Amino acid sequence: MTRRWIWVAAAVAVAVSADDAMAKKPQSAKAPLVRPDVSPPDDDAKGRVEIRDHKNEGRFEVKAMALDTAGTFDVLVEDGVGAGTFTSVGQLALDDGDLKLRLDEDGAGLPLGVGAAAELVGRGVRVESGAQVFLQGVIPDFPPKNVNKGGAWSRGKVAMTRPVATPPDDDAKGTLEVRTKKKDNRDRFTVKAQKLPTDTVTFHLFLEDAVGSMTFVDLGAMDVDDDGDLRFDVDTWSGAPLPGGVADVEELAGRALEVRGDDTFTYLGTTVPAFFEGKKKKAKAKFSLAGAGGSAKATVESHAQAPYERLSMKIETTVIDGTVDLFVEDPSSSTLTVVASLETDGSGKAKFSVSTKSGAPLPFGANLSELDGMAVEVRDTGGGTLMSGTFAAP
Repeated sequence: MTRRWIWVAAAVAVAVSADDAMAKKPQSAKAPLVRPDVSPPDDDAKGRVEIRDHKNEGRFEVKAMALDTAGTFDVLVEDGVGAGTFTSVGQLALDDGDLKLRLDEDGAGLPLGVGAAAELVGRGVRVESGAQVFLQGVIPDFPPKNVNKGGAWSRGKVAMTRPVATPPDDDAKGTLEVRTKKKDNRDRFTVKAQKLPTDTVTFHLFLEDAVGSMTFVDLGAMDVDDDGDLRFDVDTWSGAPLPGGVADVEELAGRALEVRGDDTFTYLGTTVPAFFEGKKKKAKAKFSLAGAGGSAKATVESHAQAPYERLSMKIETTVIDGTVDLFVEDPSSSTLTVVASLETDGSGKAKFSVSTKSGAPLPFGANLSELDGMAVEVRDTGGGTLMSGTFAAP
């Protein structure tokens, strides 16, 4: 009995010691300060806001780079989370070529008289001069203990595809990638597009202002590299604001995105993806068609991190050296609609394949999950059904 109590006491002592060690361990959080998304007064400005707590002593620091060091800049902190009103807490001062403001309990105290740095989390912060906002952001929370020390990226990526009806360019393709690094509260939004007529057309990127609104906002012209490819890249660490002025790139998930030319045509489109979760990078499914006029085998693949989706079909029919039509049920109207006319060879065989990796859209511009359970038929030119089945997605 005595030994047991000694063991329990020792275990408690170790636990208390570990808790003390954690309490003494410094906590810090930082986030970028970005320029206003409309008419920024300085197109190069960038900055950081950081809070720190060590042994119950807090620190608040703002750092601004690429600003005119001869100017006078005030740092304002929101009076409360969501208050919408701001109070000046000091001015930036020159420090090793950058402008900085540092407030802590050893000096003037934390902003707005708060007792701990954690009380500032979620409040807005601004850098202003002459009533103009040069930089802005939100004071971040301390990262959870399980955040990778190296600051691992979370990401989502999707292929951009051409319009289903009369695409202006049959070769255009592209990708959209969103990324975040929670450790630094850093976000990236990157669009790449290839095989577009950049020598004769100027391209702009358009983003839906809210999910499902179908009202688009012009994000500006896309850059053209030496190979003639298009790129639009926002990195909050460089001071660039996220599209739509959102504070977090995850807020853009589900919004439609389009690459449009100044010739009024839409060349590519997609939907902003959510972050990829799980370890499964590839999913696959098969389905078949059968009937008096032949049979077909289909394979569908989803490559989440590549990223692309693919539909491939091998068809055998009684129609020799002729034409057959592939019908798929439109998920938006539940109507069987022809999606392709296929030529058969001397053995009655035909193939159909489409991959978003090449910029080609799946039927109706849908994704595989939206086509799951839809009816599929192959018909002859007279409208007779040769075979039928049901679409299956991974």
